[in-house]
Amino acid sequence: MLHYTGPLTTALCQMITDKFQKVFELEEHNEFENAFALLSELAGKGYGLALLEMASRYHSPESYAKDIYPKSPDKRLSEEYASKAFKALHNESLIGNGESMRMLAYTYLGLSLPFYEKDLSVGEDLLLKAFEAGCYVAANDLSTFYLGKDIEKAKFWYKQADIHNCRVIYNAECET
Repeated sequence: MLHYTGPLTTALCQMITDKFQKVFELEEHNEFENAFALLSELAGKGYGLALLEMASRYHSPESYAKDIYPKSPDKRLSEEYASKAFKALHNESLIGNGESMRMLAYTYLGLSLPFYEKDLSVGEDLLLKAFEAGCYVAANDLSTFYLGKDIEKAKFWYKQADIHNCRVIYNAECET
Protein backbone atom coordinates (compact mmCIF):
# COMPACT_ATOMS: atom_id res chain seq x y z
CA MET A 1 0.00 0.00 0.00
CA LEU A 2 2.66 2.56 1.06
CA HIS A 3 6.01 3.04 -0.57
CA TYR A 4 8.53 4.52 1.86
CA THR A 5 10.83 7.01 0.14
CA GLY A 6 13.68 6.94 2.66
CA PRO A 7 15.53 9.46 4.77
CA LEU A 8 15.23 12.48 2.45
CA THR A 9 12.20 13.65 4.39
CA THR A 10 13.28 12.52 7.86
CA ALA A 11 14.04 16.04 9.07
CA LEU A 12 10.65 17.32 7.94
CA CYS A 13 8.85 14.41 9.61
CA GLN A 14 10.73 14.97 12.86
CA MET A 15 10.00 18.71 12.80
CA ILE A 16 6.26 18.05 12.44
CA THR A 17 6.29 15.48 15.26
CA ASP A 18 8.30 17.80 17.53
CA LYS A 19 5.88 20.69 17.00
CA PHE A 20 2.96 18.39 17.74
CA GLN A 21 4.61 17.19 20.98
CA LYS A 22 4.97 20.82 22.07
CA VAL A 23 1.15 20.94 22.41
CA PHE A 24 1.27 18.34 25.17
CA GLU A 25 4.23 19.97 26.88
CA LEU A 26 2.26 23.22 27.08
CA GLU A 27 -0.70 21.33 28.55
CA GLU A 28 1.57 19.72 31.16
CA HIS A 29 2.43 23.26 32.26
CA ASN A 30 -1.27 24.22 32.39
CA GLU A 31 -0.91 26.48 29.36
CA PHE A 32 -4.14 25.18 27.86
CA GLU A 33 -4.99 28.19 25.73
CA ASN A 34 -1.49 28.32 24.24
CA ALA A 35 -1.58 24.57 23.63
CA PHE A 36 -4.92 24.75 21.85
CA ALA A 37 -3.73 27.75 19.82
CA LEU A 38 -0.65 25.77 18.69
CA LEU A 39 -2.76 22.68 17.96
CA SER A 40 -5.17 24.81 15.92
CA GLU A 41 -2.25 26.37 14.03
CA LEU A 42 -0.77 22.96 13.21
CA ALA A 43 -4.18 21.63 12.14
CA GLY A 44 -4.64 24.75 9.99
CA LYS A 45 -1.38 23.92 8.23
CA GLY A 46 -2.76 20.46 7.47
CA TYR A 47 -0.57 18.34 9.76
CA GLY A 48 -2.24 14.94 10.12
CA LEU A 49 -1.41 14.33 13.78
CA ALA A 50 -2.86 17.71 14.74
CA LEU A 51 -5.95 17.19 12.59
CA LEU A 52 -6.59 13.81 14.20
CA GLU A 53 -6.14 15.29 17.66
CA MET A 54 -8.59 18.10 16.85
CA ALA A 55 -11.08 15.53 15.56
CA SER A 56 -10.74 13.57 18.81
CA ARG A 57 -11.11 16.62 20.99
CA TYR A 58 -14.22 17.84 19.19
CA HIS A 59 -15.65 14.32 19.18
CA SER A 60 -15.41 13.77 22.93
CA PRO A 61 -13.69 16.54 24.91
CA GLU A 62 -15.01 15.16 28.20
CA SER A 63 -12.84 12.06 27.77
CA TYR A 64 -9.70 14.10 28.35
CA ALA A 65 -8.35 14.18 31.89
CA LYS A 66 -7.18 17.77 31.81
CA ASP A 67 -9.07 20.98 31.34
CA ILE A 68 -8.49 21.36 27.61
CA TYR A 69 -10.09 23.22 24.78
CA PRO A 70 -12.61 22.85 23.17
CA LYS A 71 -15.07 22.72 26.02
CA SER A 72 -17.94 20.98 24.24
CA PRO A 73 -18.34 18.37 21.50
CA ASP A 74 -19.07 19.36 17.91
CA LYS A 75 -19.83 16.36 15.70
CA ARG A 76 -19.65 18.34 12.44
CA LEU A 77 -16.21 19.75 13.26
CA SER A 78 -15.03 16.37 14.48
CA GLU A 79 -16.04 14.69 11.22
CA GLU A 80 -14.50 17.51 9.18
CA TYR A 81 -11.17 17.24 11.03
CA ALA A 82 -11.32 13.42 10.84
CA SER A 83 -11.70 13.51 7.05
CA LYS A 84 -8.80 15.93 6.66
CA ALA A 85 -6.71 13.93 9.13
CA PHE A 86 -7.15 10.69 7.19
CA LYS A 87 -5.93 12.31 3.96
CA ALA A 88 -3.05 14.14 5.65
CA LEU A 89 -1.89 11.07 7.59
CA HIS A 90 -1.92 9.06 4.36
CA ASN A 91 0.18 11.70 2.57
CA GLU A 92 2.61 12.03 5.48
CA SER A 93 2.90 8.24 5.59
CA LEU A 94 3.89 8.21 1.93
CA ILE A 95 6.89 10.44 2.68
CA GLY A 96 8.02 8.20 5.54
CA ASN A 97 6.56 9.73 8.71
CA GLY A 98 6.41 6.72 11.03
CA GLU A 99 4.18 8.34 13.64
CA SER A 100 1.70 9.27 10.92
CA MET A 101 1.77 5.67 9.72
CA ARG A 102 1.09 4.52 13.26
CA MET A 103 -1.85 6.86 13.74
CA LEU A 104 -3.22 5.96 10.31
CA ALA A 105 -2.99 2.31 11.40
CA TYR A 106 -5.13 3.20 14.42
CA THR A 107 -7.85 4.43 12.08
CA TYR A 108 -7.84 1.12 10.19
CA LEU A 109 -7.73 -0.92 13.40
CA GLY A 110 -10.77 0.85 14.81
CA LEU A 111 -8.75 2.38 17.65
CA SER A 112 -9.42 5.94 16.64
CA LEU A 113 -12.63 7.78 15.89
CA PRO A 114 -15.78 5.94 14.73
CA PHE A 115 -15.72 7.64 11.31
CA TYR A 116 -13.24 5.25 9.72
CA GLU A 117 -13.77 1.87 8.07
CA LYS A 118 -11.88 -0.98 9.74
CA ASP A 119 -9.35 -3.02 7.79
CA LEU A 120 -7.12 -5.08 10.09
CA SER A 121 -4.66 -6.17 7.40
CA VAL A 122 -4.03 -2.57 6.31
CA GLY A 123 -3.67 -1.55 9.96
CA GLU A 124 -1.16 -4.33 10.58
CA ASP A 125 0.81 -3.39 7.45
CA LEU A 126 0.94 0.25 8.52
CA LEU A 127 2.22 -0.65 11.99
CA LEU A 128 4.98 -2.77 10.43
CA LYS A 129 5.92 0.09 8.09
CA ALA A 130 5.84 2.57 10.99
CA PHE A 131 8.37 0.45 12.86
CA GLU A 132 10.53 0.16 9.72
CA ALA A 133 10.40 3.97 9.40
CA GLY A 134 11.81 4.36 12.91
CA CYS A 135 8.62 4.71 14.93
CA TYR A 136 9.71 2.02 17.37
CA VAL A 137 6.82 2.59 19.74
CA ALA A 138 4.74 0.76 17.09
CA ALA A 139 6.31 -2.42 18.49
CA ASN A 140 3.95 -2.05 21.48
CA ASP A 141 0.97 -1.88 19.14
CA LEU A 142 2.18 -4.87 17.14
CA SER A 143 2.67 -6.94 20.29
CA THR A 144 -0.85 -6.11 21.40
CA PHE A 145 -2.20 -6.75 17.89
CA TYR A 146 -0.76 -10.28 17.82
CA LEU A 147 -1.82 -11.28 21.35
CA GLY A 148 -4.42 -14.01 21.10
CA LYS A 149 -3.52 -14.60 17.43
CA ASP A 150 0.17 -15.48 17.36
CA ILE A 151 2.00 -15.52 20.69
CA GLU A 152 5.44 -15.83 19.07
CA LYS A 153 4.89 -12.66 17.05
CA ALA A 154 3.48 -10.94 20.13
CA LYS A 155 6.63 -11.88 22.08
CA PHE A 156 8.89 -10.78 19.22
CA TRP A 157 7.35 -7.30 19.10
CA TYR A 158 7.29 -7.05 22.88
CA LYS A 159 11.03 -7.73 22.85
CA GLN A 160 11.54 -5.16 20.07
CA ALA A 161 9.89 -2.51 22.25
CA ASP A 162 12.33 -3.46 25.04
CA ILE A 163 15.32 -3.37 22.70
CA HIS A 164 14.39 0.13 21.56
CA ASN A 165 13.65 1.32 25.12
CA CYS A 166 10.09 2.28 24.33
CA ARG A 167 7.95 -0.46 25.86
CA VAL A 168 4.84 1.06 27.40
CA ILE A 169 2.82 -2.15 27.83
CA TYR A 170 3.12 -5.10 30.16
CA ASN A 171 1.93 -8.60 29.41
CA ALA A 172 2.88 -11.60 31.54
CA GLU A 173 2.52 -13.95 28.53
CA CYS A 174 5.20 -12.03 26.66
CA GLU A 175 7.62 -11.92 29.60
CA THR A 176 8.58 -15.60 29.26
